[in-house]
Amino acid sequence: MTTRPGSSLRATLTSLYARPGASGVLVYNASMLAPDSLLSSDVAHLHRAYDVDVVGAIVATQVAAPAMRAAGGGTILFTGGGWADHPGPPWATVSLG
Repeated sequence: MTTRPGSSLRATLTSLYARPGASGVLVYNASMLAPDSLLSSDVAHLHRAYDVDVVGAIVATQVAAPAMRAAGGGTILFTGGGWADHPGPPWATVSLG
């Protein structure tokens, strides 16, 4: 049985956001920090990076947003966007994420 990307994250965040008062803020600043190159990285590496950088952010938001709505408000922050403005060639997947 293959674990789907984000399933462990979803389970963990679901248990956290079920706690009273835990719906106020989500800060997502995750990345797979591994030097790489888009021209030579294998597909499995690219999928792992995408799972952390993109799928993880979406899953975290899917869990947090309903809890925040139910609580009447909250804040979701995605941090670490500096790589998008100043890409580093040896950190290609981080720059794309």
